[in-house]
Amino acid sequence: MKILVAGCGKGIGKATADLAYNRGHEVIGITRGYLDSKKQREYKTHCLDLSVYQEPQCPDLSEEIKQVVRNEFSNPDTVINCTGTHIGFSDVKDWGYSVVNSFTENVVPAIALYETFLPEIRKKKQGHFIHISSAALDFPSENEAAYQSSKAALESLILGLHETDKPGIDKDESNKNRIYHHAVRVSLTDTPLARRVCPDVEDWNQFYTAEETAKVLIDIAENPEKYQKPIVTPLYRPIR
Repeated sequence: MKILVAGCGKGIGKATADLAYNRGHEVIGITRGYLDSKKQREYKTHCLDLSVYQEPQCPDLSEEIKQVVRNEFSNPDTVINCTGTHIGFSDVKDWGYSVVNSFTENVVPAIALYETFLPEIRKKKQGHFIHISSAALDFPSENEAAYQSSKAALESLILGLHETDKPGIDKDESNKNRIYHHAVRVSLTDTPLARRVCPDVEDWNQFYTAEETAKVLIDIAENPEKYQKPIVTPLYRPIR
C-alpha cells in the first residue's frame, strides 16, 4: 500500500510513518519542519506547510503537494493526516486568537489534502483518508473550547464526505465504492506537544505512547472495512 503521512515530523505522525514503513508499506512523509527528526529515515520526507493552504503567498499548494508526491510514487492509496496542534488552554478573552489559530492548524491541512487527492481517488473509487481528532470532544471544557471547536469542524467535514462517498454500498463487486473517511478520537498521548501543553502531568505512563496510537491508525489503514463508523474512538487506557 502507498501511504502518505502528513505531520510526520515527530510524535504520533513520526511513529505512524515509521510503523507503516516497518509493516512493508511504501511511505512518503510531509512535515513542515523538524529537520533533525528526518535523519536516519528509510522513507522520503518533504517539508511542506499545509496550514498555509490558499493564503495569498501560497496559492498553488495543492499543485506543489501533487508534484512532490508524484515525483516519488504517483498517488497514495491512503492519506494519514497527523497534522494539527493544541495551542494551549485559553479563556474567553483569548478565544478570537485561539479559534482562528486552531482552525488554521487543525482543519486547513485536511482541506489541502482533500483538494489534492480526493478528485483522483473518486475517479478510481478507491482510497482512504484518516485524520487525528481528539477525545477532548468527549469532555467539553471552556478552556479547550477553541481547540475542541476545530476538531468538531474536522469531524463534521469527515462525516459529510463519508455520507457522500458511502463506501461499499454497491452489490456489484466490480463497481463497489471503496473510499473511506475516518477521524480517530485520540486520547492524550505522550508526545513532546502533549508534555508542553500539560506540564502538570506527573505520570505519563498512564497514557498511550505515540507508538501505541500509531498502531491504531495503521490498523484502520490496513482494515478499513472493520471500522464502519467514520468517527473511531479507541479504548481509553485506564488511569491507574
